[in-house]
Amino acid sequence: MAAPKEALRRSDLLEITPETDTYTILGFLCAHRESTVPPTAIADQTGCPEAAVVTVIDRLEALGAIERLGDGIQIETAAAETIARRLKSLDQVIQLFDAAPDDEYASVDWVSQVGTIECVDEDEE
Repeated sequence: MAAPKEALRRSDLLEITPETDTYTILGFLCAHRESTVPPTAIADQTGCPEAAVVTVIDRLEALGAIERLGDGIQIETAAAETIARRLKSLDQVIQLFDAAPDDEYASVDWVSQVGTIECVDEDEE
């Protein structure tokens, strides 16, 4: 089985968009990577349906990205870092598009009105 980091990169689990249950659950797990959290607490604290939490956890477990402990689950550090980078990239893309002027790309100065995306090479760690 591939390392969780590589398995995550190859899976479609990270093909998500902000404001979805999966995005919210993954963000919560990354923010609480040092903690063991029961699925019910994830559902309660994120406002996501418990069924969605269980689905994400099952998918992460299949990828080897989480560890089930007696009182809950804990995301593996490498997986949390990979997911956190992906979520940050998605957030930056959303901010970029929100800042871009609508249909005004022909104007001479449009580039100076838009911020940049901070690129992270996942191979450099």
